[in-house]
Amino acid sequence: MNLDDHSDWYFASRKPKRCPKCGGNRIAKILIGMDTFDERLQIELAEGKIVLGGCCVIIGGPRWQCVDCEAEICHSTSCWNPKHKMLLDKYLYSKSKPKKCPRCGEEYCIAVILYGEPNHGAIRKQLDSGEIVLGGCCMDIDGPVWECIYCGAKICMEKQEIEVSDLPDLPF
Repeated sequence: MNLDDHSDWYFASRKPKRCPKCGGNRIAKILIGMDTFDERLQIELAEGKIVLGGCCVIIGGPRWQCVDCEAEICHSTSCWNPKHKMLLDKYLYSKSKPKKCPRCGEEYCIAVILYGEPNHGAIRKQLDSGEIVLGGCCMDIDGPVWECIYCGAKICMEKQEIEVSDLPDLPF
């Protein structure tokens, strides 16, 4: 996939106060995943605080959407490089959860990526605090485990060789 497939995307280093397309000030966070329609979700949808983005994450894809004109806005330091119109090396690697982001250097900003179809009401506190981020319904076995909440860097677990003797005994 290249940026030409999404020439209508806009880029910002943080959630914009105004839409780059229409100038509107109602910018919603795009919620990825299949949520239960509880009262809180319905209120946030009605107030234009969030919009539904489907169940699959596009690496480097939009994070925010204008409620008025539906312009999609990507985080400019994520994997897409709008100047060169190409996907950069999309994953970084670490042996364990890093204390600071290997791309931007920010500390205490690494969230666990939660895959599947969680009940957003049950994990709302962790989502709001940035402790976890949603990764969509499908997980690539070699895909990212953590994400920087500031720059969007995706971090995979470094592959490690283990001895069969290091595996726990199975109960069958």
